[in-house]
Amino acid sequence: MTGADDTAYEGEFTVTFDLTGVAGVADVAFAPEAGIECAATAPGSATCTGHGISPGRSTVTDLLLTAAEGSEQGDTGTVRVTGEARGAAFTPFTTEVTVGGPDLVMHRLPFDHEPVPGQQQQAPITFTNRGSRAAEGVVLTLRHSRGLDIPQRYSNCAYTTDGAWTTARCTVEGAFEAGATYTLAAPLTLKTTDRAYRDIFGYGIHEAGASAGTARGATAARAARGPAGG
Repeated sequence: MTGADDTAYEGEFTVTFDLTGVAGVADVAFAPEAGIECAATAPGSATCTGHGISPGRSTVTDLLLTAAEGSEQGDTGTVRVTGEARGAAFTPFTTEVTVGGPDLVMHRLPFDHEPVPGQQQQAPITFTNRGSRAAEGVVLTLRHSRGLDIPQRYSNCAYTTDGAWTTARCTVEGAFEAGATYTLAAPLTLKTTDRAYRDIFGYGIHEAGASAGTARGATAARAARGPAGG
């Protein structure tokens, strides 16, 4: 969604999910989200409505996917997402759904949510593959607003800055087995700067794809197998 820079959208919006591409592949439900109303509007279609969107990336709802009856491992489909709002523009996108495969889940980081300027916190990045096969390489995405900083820079990470946000996408090579938990060999450091005010640090992970291997190298951000943690 695009609008005025660094400005929250205060009006009503509608997000539409075209689910016809996953018929027979996956069953879709929507996780409850405060202030968001989601419902099926037609066979193979659902909408979510709400009021107000913060600047930057925002989550409208989480899709809960389960394999459809009769589907087989490796079956794929697509979900197309569009949106409407007065005075704002949404960028449509399509995501692919595959039955089976790796399911990479990040563990929550033990952050102090009221840090003071200059404070540095360790971020022991840990994830578990809860899927049915190994992940062949992973891409770790770290995104933070301008009141936060990651002082380290790694050669296997690509860094971009978009207004108030900085994003690092780090490629880590290797086979990450189903059922196993991994922790980065060295924890990242997150620093609170003098500009900090209601800042956000987001992190996620997915399996590396054909286009995800442009920034690779052996650095302190290697992954090592370790014990499970929460």
